[in-house]
Amino acid sequence: MIYQVEVITPANTPETLPLRTSLRVTKGLVYKFHLYMPHGAMGMHCIQVFDGSFQLWPTTPGRAFRGDGIIVDFDDIYLKAAEPYEFQVRSWNADTTYEHLVIISVGMVSEEAYMARFLPGAQWERMAETWAQLAAAQEAQRQAIMAWPFTWLEKGE
Repeated sequence: MIYQVEVITPANTPETLPLRTSLRVTKGLVYKFHLYMPHGAMGMHCIQVFDGSFQLWPTTPGRAFRGDGIIVDFDDIYLKAAEPYEFQVRSWNADTTYEHLVIISVGMVSEEAYMARFLPGAQWERMAETWAQLAAAQEAQRQAIMAWPFTWLEKGE
């Protein structure tokens, strides 16, 4: 399944108050990420993708995709096992005249489909246990962020 969202960020949208757009998905495994930023943005249109408070893409916290006529396309493995089944796109635009567009696509499959396609020789029970552990760790991290969402204050940022 491929999920897609078009994000149109108005001119003068500051980084301190970014546009937030939801990309609704389903429970499953992200295997592909694709971002298309048409010509014209000249590096002024910036994009980040989050799962809750956790920055997914780009992976480096605080960084953003920016460019002009760029395509960012890569394989990934990210398990989306907890509700809400959506990613949040944060965008800002330093251009004082024009709004800018970016198109984001995310490819997802069920855990079983991934196993059958990419790991046909693996033992399902062993891999299912691994996925359960990953999901539990992801949920624990989400709960910790929900309990104290201001961890950046402790780092002195």
